[in-house]
Amino acid sequence: KFVTEAARSSSAGCRRSHAPDASVAARRRLPISMAAQDAQNEQLRKAVEQALAASFVARRAKNDVAKDLLHKDRPPTADDIRQALEDGGWAKELRIKVHELHRQATTEKIHGKDSLASVQKARKQWEASINDELRAIASERRVPLVRKRKKIVIKKKEEETDELIEMKVEEVLSPTLVTPGTRFLFDSDDLLDAISHIESPSNNEGWGLVKLQLKTMTLTELRDKYKELHPSKRQWGVDDVAGDPRDRNKFADAWHELGEKCLAEGHIPLARTYARRGVPPSLRPAIYRSLLGLPFMEDAQTTSAFEERYYEDLRDRVDSIELVTDELYQMDVQHVADDDTYFIFDEMLGNCVLAFSRDVWVPKNAVVKTHAPLPCESELMKGQPVPPCGVQPFRGFVSYAAPLTFVFGREPSLYFAFRAFYAQHFCRLNVLRTNQNTLLPLCALFERLVIEHHPRLFFYLVQVGVDPLAIALPWIQFGFVGLLDVEQVLLLWDRLLGFEDLSLLSVLAAAIFVYRSEKLLQCSNLEEAREMFQDGAVLEVVPLLQTFLWPEGL
Repeated sequence: KFVTEAARSSSAGCRRSHAPDASVAARRRLPISMAAQDAQNEQLRKAVEQALAASFVARRAKNDVAKDLLHKDRPPTADDIRQALEDGGWAKELRIKVHELHRQATTEKIHGKDSLASVQKARKQWEASINDELRAIASERRVPLVRKRKKIVIKKKEEETDELIEMKVEEVLSPTLVTPGTRFLFDSDDLLDAISHIESPSNNEGWGLVKLQLKTMTLTELRDKYKELHPSKRQWGVDDVAGDPRDRNKFADAWHELGEKCLAEGHIPLARTYARRGVPPSLRPAIYRSLLGLPFMEDAQTTSAFEERYYEDLRDRVDSIELVTDELYQMDVQHVADDDTYFIFDEMLGNCVLAFSRDVWVPKNAVVKTHAPLPCESELMKGQPVPPCGVQPFRGFVSYAAPLTFVFGREPSLYFAFRAFYAQHFCRLNVLRTNQNTLLPLCALFERLVIEHHPRLFFYLVQVGVDPLAIALPWIQFGFVGLLDVEQVLLLWDRLLGFEDLSLLSVLAAAIFVYRSEKLLQCSNLEEAREMFQDGAVLEVVPLLQTFLWPEGL
C-alpha cells in the first residue's frame, strides 16, 4: 500500500518538471484534453509502480518491514506499514527510487533521423569522418583496433652483497603511453567547421555561423525559466561571500541547514529546486548523487557494493584488453592535466576515463548516442563497438570529469557521477541535431542573444573576421571548463542540474561577450579577441547571468 501511494504522490510531484504533459503539448501547439492527460498520467503511474515493485530496493524494504510486523497480534494497517518504512529508513530510499524510475520513464531519448535533411546529411558525414580517422590512426601505427594487453617483464634489484646481486622478476601490465606525434580524432575547431557548413533549407544568410532557423527561447522565456536566479533571491556563490560578514554567515548557515533538510526528506524535486540557487561544497556530493539518480548512501563519498563491483569489472577489462582508443583518451588526460588546477588528479582521471570507454551501459542509457558505432571484428569483442561506450575520444572529453574531482574524492564515486552527468546532459553537447538542448540550438541561441543585446559588437567582430561562436563554442561544449575557476564551474553545474536545461550555457557565453564588449570592440583579429578572455578565472557566474537577464537589477 505504501509503495502504491509513494509511486502516485512522487509521480504527481515530478510531472511538473519532467513529464511531457499539457505544458509541453501547448508549446508544441498540440491539442490535449484533460481526459487524455489523466489517462496518460495514470498510465505513467502504473508503469512506475510496476517498476518499483520489481526493484531490488522495494523487495528489500518489503522483507525488512515484514519481519517487524509479523509479531503484531493484528493485521498491519497502511499506517503501520508506512511507519515501519519510515522507522527503517526505507521510505526515503523508496522516494528516491520512484523519482529515478519516473525520470527514466519521462526522459525522451533522441534517436532516428533529424527533421532537417541538411543536418541529417551533415551528421552522417561527421560521424563517418570520425570513424575513418580512427581507422587511419590504427593503420598508421600498424595496430589492430582491439588486442590483448601485453605484459612486460621487469627485473628489480632485490638484494645486493659484495659477491651477488639477486634479481626479482615481476610481470606487470604494459601502461598506456602516448606515442609522440599522436593526434586527436577531432577538436572544437573541427566541430565548428562542421557546424558552419550545414546549409539552411531557406538559404538564410545571417550574421552568425549557424544558418539554420532553429527554435530558441526568447529573453522573456529565459527570464521565466530562470526566475530563481533573479537578483531578489539570495544565491549561493554570491550572498555567502559578499556583504556584511554577519549577514553572509547567517545566510550560509541557513542555506546549509535547508540543504540538509532537503537531503533528509529524500524528495528529489525539492533538492532540484534547492540546487537552482547553488549548493554548498560540503553538500555537493550528496546533492549531485541524488539529482543524478545514483543510489542513496549515508556517506556520499562512498558507493554501493554493486557500484564497487561494477567499477572493478571495468578496470579489469582495461587491464585485459587494449583498445586503439586508449592512447587517445590518455592524451586528452594529459591535455586537461596541463591545467594547474587538475594536474594532481591525472591518474584518477585516466583510470576513470578508460573505465568509461569500456562501459556498455553508456550507449544504452544516454539521452542521445554521441557517435556512430565502429563495429569490432576481433573475437575479443565480437559484436561490440570500439570503444564499447560509443564515445570516440576527442580533445576536451576529460573536461566533463575534471571538475568533479573537487566533489568526489574516490575513483568509483567520481566515475558514476561523471558517467551519469554525461549520459543525462553532456552527451547533448556533442551531436549535430536540431533537438532542443543539443549543441546546434544552443549555438544558435548564443548568437541570437549577442546580436539582440549588442548588435554593434557582433557586426564589428564579423567585419574584422572574428566569428563569436569560434570563441564561445568550447565554452558551451565543455561547460566552461578551462575558462572559469573550478568553483565557478561547479556553481554553474549546480544550476544545470537544478534547472535540467543547458540553455544556461548559451546565456552565460553571451553574458561574457557583452561584459567584455568594450575591449572586444578594440580587437582587430581572432588572436586578439581570444586574449580578451585569458583572465577567465576572475569571471563570476551568478552576477554575470543576473546582469544579462535583468540589467535593470531589482
